[in-house]
Amino acid sequence: MVNYSLEGIVKKNSSRSVDELKIELAKQVIRRRIERQQTQKEFASDMGIPLTTYSIFEQSGDIP
Repeated sequence: MVNYSLEGIVKKNSSRSVDELKIELAKQVIRRRIERQQTQKEFASDMGIPLTTYSIFEQSGDIP
């Protein structure tokens, strides 16, 4: 499971908007997935979330 500290991201980027922070978090998760050489489906499965939810997160930073 990916474990990023949202508190750490917010402190480091306190002048950025919530939307910018969501996109930054999504980019970090994408980098981790690529480092692991996993497909979206494999990564979502490892995280225990549906593929559609993960795909939306990668695209927008939103978690429906």
